[in-house]
Amino acid sequence: MKRVLAILVLLAGGLVAWPASPANAVDYFQFRNAQLDNCLTLVGSAAHDGAWIGHYPCDGTDGQRWRVENMGSVLVCVDDAWWNLGQCTLYGTVTAFRIRSKVTDKCVDLSERSTRSGTRVHQWSCYNTDSQLWYFRGDDSSQKIMSVRAQNKREKPISMEPRWDDPNKAQIWTDNGSLLQTWRRVA
Repeated sequence: MKRVLAILVLLAGGLVAWPASPANAVDYFQFRNAQLDNCLTLVGSAAHDGAWIGHYPCDGTDGQRWRVENMGSVLVCVDDAWWNLGQCTLYGTVTAFRIRSKVTDKCVDLSERSTRSGTRVHQWSCYNTDSQLWYFRGDDSSQKIMSVRAQNKREKPISMEPRWDDPNKAQIWTDNGSLLQTWRRVA
């Protein structure tokens, strides 16, 4: 009935913004890897700073639930041309997010703030640092989770992916367009 009323008011020329959930509700998601079908996971649901972020079979537990916090617009390198010796050829503005654990409310972070391919991803208490800023490239059904810090330091797109040499950990790697670097956000 409320939705019908909102539509009627909208059709009558009014502007109605009807909330999908109560104002204090927080939306949590799973990030499911498109190739492995595993979910981004706070390993062991550990509460300490430095606990690894990994990928495990999706089980719906809170250790696999994340919320995204809008941190505003940032400038990142969005294209590097091979002929330009790795220098960024195009910068663009993206909306940056922090990804926060439902278990601890801590942020997904780059280990030691490193930008090298193979850098592990862990959780850390949230603070004002670009190593905790991420943006999403793609549509809502299939996205890359891109590192703002690594992308600007290395001047090339850097994606989060499952780590291949240390099973069940997550890492950053130069974006290569693979399904391994693609995640689906699932409610």
